[in-house]
Amino acid sequence: MESAASELNGLISEYFTARGFLQTHAMLQTEAKHHSSWHPPPSQQAGLHSDFLVAFECGERHAFFELWDSHIPSALRSTDPTCQHLEFTISVHFATYPLRKGAGNSAQSMAEFKSYLENRGAVLAQSEEFATYCALPYIPDPTRHPSFKALFTDSWSVELKARLIQFLKLTLPEANLPQLLALYLNNKRCAGRNEGTLVEELQQQLAVCERQYTSRLTEIQVWHRCFSPHLFILHSLPCSPATTHWLA
Repeated sequence: MESAASELNGLISEYFTARGFLQTHAMLQTEAKHHSSWHPPPSQQAGLHSDFLVAFECGERHAFFELWDSHIPSALRSTDPTCQHLEFTISVHFATYPLRKGAGNSAQSMAEFKSYLENRGAVLAQSEEFATYCALPYIPDPTRHPSFKALFTDSWSVELKARLIQFLKLTLPEANLPQLLALYLNNKRCAGRNEGTLVEELQQQLAVCERQYTSRLTEIQVWHRCFSPHLFILHSLPCSPATTHWLA
């Protein structure tokens, strides 16, 4: 944080110098030396992070997603692949929680996950990365299934929790940052994203769209094969005032 604040001071100094605000620039340099170590005051976000983690660790799906929908910006939830992938994986966490911990109603948690797959998780459920999870609600004992064994290891839940913590730190900072510094940090994060990762995310979205198109095309082709013979028979009937009127 101090490094980012120092970099931002440099950019502001550069702007003051370019605009000829030399006295302001000199004052900034002087005060920056006296405040070289800066720690922003804590905010209520620290308690919010704790609420997220408690709901996550206790398997409280409804409480978690109430927090998620209330505090994670809707634009981020609807457009950011990292956010969407994390939300899907956390939904898997809650679906399997009763089986991992031996507490709660497994049938209910799977029913809620099935509803998620059919609604807000429908697009990702068709992607190559997550398509396997569509079968999860229908497997009698997922703990023994080769495709889902990893979900019931300690390492899987620990890694997912670490991803959640990192996401919350970036999305809901635990300090009251000045808006200019927050914008600067966000810009650095966006600029630092690996180009290959962006291309991969776009390719995944394209693949989902292609699968949806192929599925719709298949439905149309099936409909055409089913009804073409009937249409052919109708058009082959001897023309009469009645049939002509019906076909028109």
